[in-house]
Amino acid sequence: MADQKIENQLNLALQTPESEREKSLDLNIGYDAEDKEWELIIRYYGSLDIVREELNIEIVELLSNYAVLY
Repeated sequence: MADQKIENQLNLALQTPESEREKSLDLNIGYDAEDKEWELIIRYYGSLDIVREELNIEIVELLSNYAVLY
């Protein structure tokens, strides 16, 4: 159930205007206003190659199938 809550918070944060997100303690976590980019820590299975190719985002792979996406 915790995973769904995190997913819902991320969706809400992405849909909320930046000016409103700045007022919230939770919705702006992971957002770099200076660079206007998100930093997400994910756990993945398989390969991230398709994500790199399709979304054209920076990915830093960590241990145990975790990664940071920018």
